[in-house]
Amino acid sequence: MVQKRLEVLQLANELGNVSEACRRLGISRTQFYVYKRRYKSKGIDGLRDNPPVHHSHPRTTPQDVENQVVALSLEHPAWGCDRLAELLEEQDINLSSQTVQNIRRRNKIGTRRDRRLKLEKLYQDPAALLSVEQTTFLEKQNPAFGERNNESSRPGEILSQYMFSIGRLVYVGRVYLHAVIDTYSNYAFAILNTSKRAEAAAAILNETVLPFFDQRELTVKAILTNNGREFCGKKSHPYERFLTKHHIEHWHSTPGTSHTSGFLARFRSIVLAEFFGDAFRNRFYRSVADLQADLNIWLVYYNTVRSHQGYPNRGLSPYESIGVYLSQREERHNNLAETTAIL
Repeated sequence: MVQKRLEVLQLANELGNVSEACRRLGISRTQFYVYKRRYKSKGIDGLRDNPPVHHSHPRTTPQDVENQVVALSLEHPAWGCDRLAELLEEQDINLSSQTVQNIRRRNKIGTRRDRRLKLEKLYQDPAALLSVEQTTFLEKQNPAFGERNNESSRPGEILSQYMFSIGRLVYVGRVYLHAVIDTYSNYAFAILNTSKRAEAAAAILNETVLPFFDQRELTVKAILTNNGREFCGKKSHPYERFLTKHHIEHWHSTPGTSHTSGFLARFRSIVLAEFFGDAFRNRFYRSVADLQADLNIWLVYYNTVRSHQGYPNRGLSPYESIGVYLSQREERHNNLAETTAIL
């Protein structure tokens, strides 16, 4: 390689024509002048290839230290960067708080929300145990934890319903997600619709929610909604008439607020982060039906596989929480039947 570069310099000098020399030896004029400058400044050594660039900077944080920062961040998820840097200093690891935060960002645990999602994924294994500090953090980050005033004694007793836009689909327009959450188990129902009218809000109850609880001999006592027009109105309002027909109480959120409950706030953050974010990056949807099909698959995972740490599931999936209640109910009925038979 050095010999060829020297030949092109010599040939250009003999011909007195740089372009012709470059054409004959198959290099560009730009590269020729690079070789010429390097030859003038360093001689023959300037025509040699430069040593490879190091892939790591000498001041880069060692991988084992970075792993330790990640582990401590998850062990103390509520701690800030300054406090973590002080703890590392006690262990003879000197890192600035900014470096600690940069490491956390690289590992996608830079915010409290990121650490909550990371902990929930990390401890989906039922055999894994959360520390008291981690459990407290998850409960405080869980919006449903503040909804204990609406605590249910059984599945279906109190449901929470909400509607929000997920964006626009090409050829379709704006699409809305109608969601219903069981406040006892966090079991979620979700249907996509291009309409946000009352008829669409009642449709999810009629098509999926009530049949689910009827099949398990569970009655819906009340539904909590916000004060949106799709939920509230006069007695002739379609949604109000539907609830009256099925003897379901309609509870409203505090006037002047747009949120429904912490249960739905938590579900919204999860579905946007874990489903819609990946779905829209990986596939181009031409219809609501295609998106609904993928959402249904994710809902099966959310309801039956994904464990929910903290209140109210305490590590169980929503389906498991309902199953535990149904098993206990059957056991009570059997005990009652045995007692009645004895009497």
